[in-house]
Amino acid sequence: MALVYIAIQRETFGFFLLFLPPNRCRSRINLSYRPLLYMEISFYGAAQNVTGSKHLVQLDNGKRILLDCGLFQGEGRNTREMNETFGFLPKSIDYVILSHAHLDHCGLLPKLVREGYEGKIYCTPPTLELCRLVLADSARIQRSDNPAESELYNEEDAEKTLEQFVTVPYNKNYTIAEGIELLFTDAGHVLGSAAVNLTLISGGETYRVCFSGDIGRFDNRILRPPQPFPQADYIICESTYGDKFHLAVENAEDRLEEIVRETCLERGGKVIIPAFSIGRTQELVYSLNRLAEAGRLGKIKVFVDSPMSVYATEIIKSHRECFIDEMRDYM
Repeated sequence: MALVYIAIQRETFGFFLLFLPPNRCRSRINLSYRPLLYMEISFYGAAQNVTGSKHLVQLDNGKRILLDCGLFQGEGRNTREMNETFGFLPKSIDYVILSHAHLDHCGLLPKLVREGYEGKIYCTPPTLELCRLVLADSARIQRSDNPAESELYNEEDAEKTLEQFVTVPYNKNYTIAEGIELLFTDAGHVLGSAAVNLTLISGGETYRVCFSGDIGRFDNRILRPPQPFPQADYIICESTYGDKFHLAVENAEDRLEEIVRETCLERGGKVIIPAFSIGRTQELVYSLNRLAEAGRLGKIKVFVDSPMSVYATEIIKSHRECFIDEMRDYM
């Protein structure tokens, strides 16, 4: 999720802070500054809203790098129209780099491939595993919700897309092409989420660009906190909760206990909690389990009414290397 992006350009005399004023869906800003590298960053989603993440970096040699290719969601009657066109030609993209497996960041990849993108899609290994689940499910929804002639993509498109994935582990410098080097650092948002750190060489000079992706919380109960990323000349940073303070995890868990006890034990009711299948569901189940083990919930039953959540949980459990020490000990 991302709202308004901020670009930070490091100069010899300090920092230049530029607030980007994108429109509801798409915007473009030219980040050229002589004698610096000419670079254009165009925003085709996640601009003053929180879905459809797509950010296009074009270098002076014509190479075009797409950061994320997400599905617009929850935009009412405009949603369909916003997902039908990219604002750029898929065939013109040279490389795609994916920050994580949430649909608003990866959900239009099969459409990108369907319309002509033939290059590679770079992500972390856990992100690929989750994308197998998420993209297949999204394709089934496309089929069930739309006639064949108007679906954004189908299951065959999703399968073909997955064949173009290339995984790169965290903290490994990976050369995508001459003058383009990639480094993933842990963003702590969901399993496999990463900040995309690019080192670009042009005109004998080196420039560093960081795309934060979605940033996790430092007090996550399951995953490692966001990892510091290398110094950057340009930073593209999400700001979904930039003007808010989160409750401490302990306070949130106490509040969860209050709601469950009052509703289920005192009033004999039921608590229905809508939650994202990847990330939020696992955090909720973990908190409820801890409360139950501590004898704070009484004898209540917890149902996870989501096959995707169950499958995602199995994938998450298989990556203990991404957990905090407390969670590894707990398991």
